[in-house]
Amino acid sequence: MSVASVVANLFDGRLPFRVEAFDGSEVGPTIVSPANEITLRILRPEALIRILRRPAELGLARAFVAGDLELDGDLDALFSLEVPPLRYLFSPATFLPLLRLIG
Repeated sequence: MSVASVVANLFDGRLPFRVEAFDGSEVGPTIVSPANEITLRILRPEALIRILRRPAELGLARAFVAGDLELDGDLDALFSLEVPPLRYLFSPATFLPLLRLIG
């Protein structure tokens, strides 16, 4: 399983933006959304570690400030997104592949 596909799975098939990851994987938006022009680049495995340690906004903010993530596009659209429930992040179907990807 690739990093981009794990992120797509978090959104339960309703990914509103593009994802490009350090492992070379990419996935485009799967729904029509104002956020379709946004690209999230996961540059290093440390981004996933930060997000797993501090789920939700805090982990994302730490990964962004550390330079592990990049965002391109209209960031106003980002704030209108519905964040997936944490139960998706910590489900075995998502959590185990993430652990395998980051070692």
